[in-house]
Amino acid sequence: MSTVCRQVLDRLCAPGRKRAVEATAIAQLPHRPHVINIAFELEICDKVTTNSKEGEKQSSPEVREIVFNERKTSRPSRIFDRVTGLAGTKYTFFLMLATLLIWAIVGAVTGATQTWQIVIQDASSIQCYISDTLLMRQQQNNSRNLLKLVCQLRSRNRTCKRLLQRVRQESINGLEPTSPVQISIDKDLIDTADLPVENWYDRICNYVVLAIGSLFSFVFYWAGIITWISLGPRLHWGNLWQLYINTATAVELTFTTVFLQNTRHRHTQYLEKCLQSIIKADNEMELRLRELTDDIDPNPTAVITPDVMTNGNRAIDYYGAIMGSGAGVVISVIIFAVWIAIGPTMHWDSNWWLIIGTYTGLVGFVDGYVLRNDYFRANAFADIQLQALADEDAVLCEMLGIPVLTEPVAPTNSLHRRISQALSAFLSLPHAVLASLVVVVTVIIIASCMHWSETGQLICNTPTMIIEGFLLLVLIQAHHLSNERRRTQFKSILVRRLMINAQIERLRLSRLSDTTDGAESVV
Repeated sequence: MSTVCRQVLDRLCAPGRKRAVEATAIAQLPHRPHVINIAFELEICDKVTTNSKEGEKQSSPEVREIVFNERKTSRPSRIFDRVTGLAGTKYTFFLMLATLLIWAIVGAVTGATQTWQIVIQDASSIQCYISDTLLMRQQQNNSRNLLKLVCQLRSRNRTCKRLLQRVRQESINGLEPTSPVQISIDKDLIDTADLPVENWYDRICNYVVLAIGSLFSFVFYWAGIITWISLGPRLHWGNLWQLYINTATAVELTFTTVFLQNTRHRHTQYLEKCLQSIIKADNEMELRLRELTDDIDPNPTAVITPDVMTNGNRAIDYYGAIMGSGAGVVISVIIFAVWIAIGPTMHWDSNWWLIIGTYTGLVGFVDGYVLRNDYFRANAFADIQLQALADEDAVLCEMLGIPVLTEPVAPTNSLHRRISQALSAFLSLPHAVLASLVVVVTVIIIASCMHWSETGQLICNTPTMIIEGFLLLVLIQAHHLSNERRRTQFKSILVRRLMINAQIERLRLSRLSDTTDGAESVV
């Protein structure tokens, strides 16, 4: 095979490929070293002050400030993150509420036609489709950023361990604390079980999400499905009968998704705020130890190798990378453009309206399983890496004589929670993604045999919407428990670093006191 063919094949196989993640924490130095021949670049700059009267900038060579490297993301990623963040705000809620009210008024005026019911189904399917597309990219980026963060923390941990060994050898009084260390945590980061509440909309979302994730909502949902099935003979199993359940599930998916996006948005805000505190405490930890030892050696590089992947998971990651990239956006734009272009030919009838809802509904149905599979695997792998980081932190705490405290996660003693977690693990398997494809192919064959009539397209939408509505209710508990676990892990990382910093500062003051006493003795 020629070199060009290999490059083309490699480029085609690149999406979704898991690569090793490596990072080196930037050294935090208290001053510019006299010898700049070390094997890494120090990001140090003069601290700039502004003269308010003359508006001139002056540099102070005595005071220097270390520039910490920040996570850099591309512009499309920032746009995706911004759009996903806006989806969880009260403005989106009011927009959705206004849209539903306008839709209800139009239905009351026009007599609730079939097209009127199909419109809300299209809107719900398109919303879920766009949300899944954004989440695919964001989920993959967040997973890689988390692993890179772990690498940076482990890189600095290894340097701190080396420096602490030197401090222990040089210390006269040892490193045992005389009293428990005192730390201070931001009030918004104390509670990991309940997310911070900023306004009335956050409170409403908390109550709604709690109600949605309850066993009562699960029973109520299936009672509605049974009632709908019992109406089948009376409505002759026709299009109107299918439209009733499609409309009901579309409204449920639209509203619950908006409320859940608010919870996801606040969860991300908690992690971002906690992450800022972690990075600050981590930098201070290394800086204080370097002040004690006058060490300027570079931090080592930490590497996380990817897990061995099955062919099924590799195919899932490939699909997710394509749909969550620019290629997926281009595909979506082309599909929507073709749909609009054939509108005049089909006289903008009900069948035309169903086309886009059928496409987004079927693709979104598969995307939901792909997202769950990727989320479950990424979370499991991240838990392993975070535990490895916790073990290294425990070594530092032991060297400083600090007791390692772990914050427990809420037990899953509820029957509904246990069912939710078990079902979440089962539906995250590659076989579940394959099963979703089988369902999609089956309904496509049925619709094709019916020449893609309204009834055929409704058959494509009805089972998938019922399944998605059910899974949204039953899996919410498992999703919240997973988020709570991640917040607890982040808070534990912060607490350990604050305790280590407090003990290092105590050690620094003790050494300073010993030096002063020694100088007085000499005098």
